[in-house]
Amino acid sequence: MDSADDIYLEITRHRSAIMATVVAMVRDFNDAEDVFQNAVLEIMRHGDRFDSTREFLPWARGIARNIARRHFAAKKAGPQIVAMDDIEFLADVVDEGEDDAWEEERSRLRHCLGRLKDDNRRLLLLRYGNNLKGPALAKATGRNVKSLRTTLFRLKNFLMKCLKTVQPEPEWAGAEPA
Repeated sequence: MDSADDIYLEITRHRSAIMATVVAMVRDFNDAEDVFQNAVLEIMRHGDRFDSTREFLPWARGIARNIARRHFAAKKAGPQIVAMDDIEFLADVVDEGEDDAWEEERSRLRHCLGRLKDDNRRLLLLRYGNNLKGPALAKATGRNVKSLRTTLFRLKNFLMKCLKTVQPEPEWAGAEPA
């Protein structure tokens, strides 16, 4: 890439795909956000190594996968210190079009969640919103752990299929007719 600005634009353009790679590996959304931020920092630090004759996304995903692997290895270690310039850059990436970048995905997710039964929505909220796992989730729902794993697996598969097929609602959806 010619400059840090070019790398920044590519990261912004492919933010969702890079984040999806991280979430697929890490599974915990809090950890995934940390890994994503570390991946962005690494991509920026090594932007000069990117071969612009190749596609950016596979290169960036490779870096994200490596950072996720390091995350698992470092789970036993303490936090790493990050330079203030790096933190400011991350803030810019997150702020840059954050609402626009995720609005379509949120719209599709709202639609797909609306197709679930109330108890399944509650289960997803407890698991991913409140980060309950295993026995704590079983206790909160009155189900056994094995049943929960199966149900969560099926719910995730349903949501993935639904998210791929549903179109985001247009901005005017739900507005009063003139």
